[in-house]
Amino acid sequence: MFHPDVCTGINLIETGKRIDAVMRANGVTTRKLASAINVTEQSVSKWRNGRCLPDIENLFIFCRMFEVKMDDIVV
Repeated sequence: MFHPDVCTGINLIETGKRIDAVMRANGVTTRKLASAINVTEQSVSKWRNGRCLPDIENLFIFCRMFEVKMDDIVV
């Protein structure tokens, strides 16, 4: 069933906080994650600060690397 009332969009700031929290909890730096998934450090920094989102492929890789569900990251 279609529920248009729940389509409010993604909260970039809260999603970024969750990405940051997962990285901190695992002791992973921006540089280390960027290198591991072949993106720039600037990209990872933007994700952590809630200025943009990783694309779906990088989000999938991130979640598999840290063994978390996408639903636990994206708000």
